[in-house]
Amino acid sequence: MTTPLLLQGGEACRRVEAAFEACLADHGMEAAFSSGVLLAFSGGRDSMLLLELMAAYTAARHIPFAAAHVHHGIRGESADRDAAFCEKIAAERGIPFFLCRVDVPAFQQGEGRGNGQEAAARELRYASLERLLAENPAYGCCVTAHHATDNLETVLLNLLRGSGVRGMCGIPPVRGRFLRPLLYVPQRDILAATEELSLPFVTDETNESERYDRNYIRANLLPHLSHLRADPEAAVTRLCANLREESEVADRAAERFWAEQVKEHQAPRAALLALPRAVAFRVIDRLFAACGAGVRPERTHLSSLLAVLRGDIAVGRYPMPGGFCAVFDAKTLTFAKQKQLFCPPYDIPLQMGKNVLGESGGTLWLFPERNVEFEARCANVYNLFIQAKLDSVTIGMLRARTRREGDAYRYGGMTRRVRRLMSGRHLSPALRAALPIVCDEAGIVWVPFFGVREEKTGEKSGVYAYYTYGKRGGNE
Repeated sequence: MTTPLLLQGGEACRRVEAAFEACLADHGMEAAFSSGVLLAFSGGRDSMLLLELMAAYTAARHIPFAAAHVHHGIRGESADRDAAFCEKIAAERGIPFFLCRVDVPAFQQGEGRGNGQEAAARELRYASLERLLAENPAYGCCVTAHHATDNLETVLLNLLRGSGVRGMCGIPPVRGRFLRPLLYVPQRDILAATEELSLPFVTDETNESERYDRNYIRANLLPHLSHLRADPEAAVTRLCANLREESEVADRAAERFWAEQVKEHQAPRAALLALPRAVAFRVIDRLFAACGAGVRPERTHLSSLLAVLRGDIAVGRYPMPGGFCAVFDAKTLTFAKQKQLFCPPYDIPLQMGKNVLGESGGTLWLFPERNVEFEARCANVYNLFIQAKLDSVTIGMLRARTRREGDAYRYGGMTRRVRRLMSGRHLSPALRAALPIVCDEAGIVWVPFFGVREEKTGEKSGVYAYYTYGKRGGNE
């Protein structure tokens, strides 16, 4: 052991230290710790022991160390008690302390609609810790007190859910700036070590409720596993390590695909479907996270979405966890928050008169000649009113659709990419999603705000197009 006697206890403390040091060595945690450490401090047994370990470890190396407690806005007075306890413990030990307050019930009613309480609390907790790291550069990483028995419970839960390899890899020792240095330590050693050290701690009463799957497994399944294996945590830790090595092959393939194919948080649909399922799942999972999702899709979500993408639906949406949905067309896949998805993708044929563009894309009006009366009326009614004359087009061939990756057309003497046009105009995300791309069989004819396609013929026949979006005093 490179750092003996971090804990001034007995045999259990020696086992904890040995497992702690092994975890650090196996996963290169010492380098991360050197940048400063923030502890996610709940005040329970596990985080109290990790506080003692990390305080001794960082003090010996003169590394900045602080503790952070997240108050979730649930459990009433019990939660207030826990926060006060954590602050008191940190003050007694001279450890800098941060208290973060979040409102899980409000989050579940708003952005986190559809999340269970545990998932919502986890999302807000990690978001708070991420913000603390960003706002306090003295701390380069955050440690959590997940241990080997937590990992065993997680693997059993994922097994019963029918998870894939990633789920069976259990809790990752390192995930970005979050590290779990107790992941080799079984809970029985934590209990024994806290008793040897006479450490105070608080108890979350919800941990005793068997209405939560994890608690039921802890109370009813884990006690029986020791009849089959003396140390089931160690066996599952080896299983996770073996599977993680296998999983890295698919991870590297997904990384290559991401670097070569994914642009602007959009994946090419055909290329994605050509990947092996395990690689495609990883790409979709990463794309989901990159679009702002704070939860992870389960394998059933990934399988169902792949089945939809392999089907004959060209344009559509598919619900995902956390209030998000997959947004796809014939060429691309991306994800968006339901409430941010201002306009679902559309692709519709155009006719003379009024053409409603999807659920919230506005309206495109076509007339055989200029309609001055219509122009005057619309200018007073709509927030946005744009017109253009489309020469040399055939009405039966015109369509309007939402933007696709790679869209470009020629006007003003040069070929222009639609994405760059929209960026240069500083259009809002809502309007970018809604704006129609007017096409015929030869390609893009017109995009509102921008020019009409140059025509080589001398014909001046065509139609007058008017785009309206959003009524004054309310949405269209």
